[in-house]
Amino acid sequence: MIEKYGKRFDFASLGRNLDFIIETSNSEHARCRRVIECNDIIEVLSCPVCAAHPHGEYFSSYGFEYLRCLKCGHVFVKNQPADLADLYTNGSQIQETIYINEELFDRRCELISGPKVEFILEAICADYYDNSKSEGLWVDLGCGVGEILHEAGKRGYSAVGFDADPNEIRFAQSRGLSAYNILIDIPDLSDEIVTYLKDAKIVSLFNLIEHVPNPREWISTITSHMQIGSYLVIDTPREPSLSRVMNIACLAYNYRHMIPPEHINIFTEESLGILAKENRLEWVAKWCFGTGFMDLFNSLLLLSDNPNIALYDFGDILRAGDHIQKAVDESGLANAMLCVFRKV
Repeated sequence: MIEKYGKRFDFASLGRNLDFIIETSNSEHARCRRVIECNDIIEVLSCPVCAAHPHGEYFSSYGFEYLRCLKCGHVFVKNQPADLADLYTNGSQIQETIYINEELFDRRCELISGPKVEFILEAICADYYDNSKSEGLWVDLGCGVGEILHEAGKRGYSAVGFDADPNEIRFAQSRGLSAYNILIDIPDLSDEIVTYLKDAKIVSLFNLIEHVPNPREWISTITSHMQIGSYLVIDTPREPSLSRVMNIACLAYNYRHMIPPEHINIFTEESLGILAKENRLEWVAKWCFGTGFMDLFNSLLLLSDNPNIALYDFGDILRAGDHIQKAVDESGLANAMLCVFRKV
């Protein structure tokens, strides 16, 4: 299996400054309050991956409690909204500011989506069963504004995406991308999605399975329609991670990684491996990366009692950030993983 660690991040060019963190965390906190007040809450006591009951408390945020499975290490939200559909058919203003933005779209493609697509295709090219790097159908489920579709298309793939957010789909279509506003309803997938899955060489789930209450059923349903020899790509938050320190120690500014009610499942490599084995998926490649160092650094700034903290220049520290983060990732504390599987 191909393994890679560390990834370049440029927070400044993406507008991820302290003001952004404060605004986003406030928005997420308000959203959590609305969800708890307006939705029925169900209690989940068995692991969504291995179904084990023994678990321990892991983290609490904005009224939601994360548990950790003592068998496979999977992390999941105990008190989940019964109806999650509204979260993804009506995106938040903050999310739209991040993604529905022409200038940021191009930057995100250059810094984030492009390198990820290149890693996937290099892994597939090196795989024993397939040395064809740039042909075939790529289906992206939960495609958002279409960054992956854009980068896959640049590399010769016929790329098609589906997402429940109509605003993001309209943006993707305005870029000339083949993106459709169709709810990915598991287990009752639309006939159109099933047809594309059967023909796909690559099916990708970028930042998707952490949002669903039943990841076992999702992976089982999707892979059941995929042909043998095709590839499933999963990009998702990962535990254990250094970012969890930010989640716990800087609760008032919790804006990423373990953020309920959106991220209700946080996978370990073991728990993701269980789903892979159950569905005859062979692990081809993994890329572990994260932002734990910057999360920790920003937490210190946000919690500082120095009124002049904004006047200081930390450029020399920030320039070393990618090197420090790579060491964190290699130590097993990356907060994200991009995994490539082949169906056998």
